[in-house]
Amino acid sequence: MTGKSSTGCPGPMSTSTAVATICRSCLTRVAHELPSTHVYRVLKPGGRLRVSVPNLEMLCRLFLHPSFDGDARWNVMRMMFGGRTSEHDVHHSGLTLEFMLAFLSELGFRDIKRVQEFRLSDDSSTLTFGGVPVSVNVEAWK
Repeated sequence: MTGKSSTGCPGPMSTSTAVATICRSCLTRVAHELPSTHVYRVLKPGGRLRVSVPNLEMLCRLFLHPSFDGDARWNVMRMMFGGRTSEHDVHHSGLTLEFMLAFLSELGFRDIKRVQEFRLSDDSSTLTFGGVPVSVNVEAWK
């Protein structure tokens, strides 16, 4: 798939041109409706979507875990809201498996399932904190 915006999300593309697309955290960086409807539009029928976003539910649990000190909670908070290392490293929303399943289903995706990880180059689908996976990884088909 060609074309990426400065946020790493797919850039302008023609309708039904992509056979697959991967979104790594970009759904939390912009409003929900824009990237998700765009991704559905550009995928060909039968196209595959892979989404990996920070798991807000798990991050909340980690943030409140009594064994973590202030430094650990600070790192978890940065995973929730973005590390702010650049103008695009900001999360405007928090997603959970429940939210992802609902959003993708509403858009018309089918065969939506959670996967453990994608194992695609240096992707965030394998990220852990304190030995706990902190991403929601979902695969869906148009």
